[in-house]
Amino acid sequence: MTQEARDPSLDALLDLDGEVLVVDPAGGHWVKFVVTKVPVSPEKPHGLDYALTLHGPDGARLAGFDNAHPVGDRKRGEERPGPNDPKVWFTSTESFARILSAGNRELLRTIAEQAPASLDELAQMTGRAKSNLSRTLKKMADYGLVEIEPGEGRRLKPKVAYERVSLDLQLIEPKRRKAAGGRS
Repeated sequence: MTQEARDPSLDALLDLDGEVLVVDPAGGHWVKFVVTKVPVSPEKPHGLDYALTLHGPDGARLAGFDNAHPVGDRKRGEERPGPNDPKVWFTSTESFARILSAGNRELLRTIAEQAPASLDELAQMTGRAKSNLSRTLKKMADYGLVEIEPGEGRRLKPKVAYERVSLDLQLIEPKRRKAAGGRS
């Protein structure tokens, strides 16, 4: 049995463990990296747990990316977020991009501006099949982006939970700087 060569970028990722970087000095926002070795598994083929969390000036976690919290697990009660956990988790930038595609942002705009009283009404407004809307809205609700409220009778009424979502993603690594209390 041959062993594959270890990807050196994994060591660079491990070096980020515990790093705290200020991303908005004026506003007091910062990000924290947590990266640890774990046994290799189908869920974690590189043997790493990772999390990147964005924090506000008061230290509250605002958003996060990780490979340990599939969105659906929280809804089934397998994982209960703490009071300071982010309200919305994305397991990858790809999942963030899929759920907030141009078509889905247009759907959110329609819901916010036209306030449909039911999924049937939303289907008529958008020309999308009700079954398609139902799946899309369920996934958006899993991420906390929309709320599905009881409407008249047995109807369900979609409501947009947020007017704006921000993602700050470093594309080019600047020279490393250490925050007070960070690792050397």
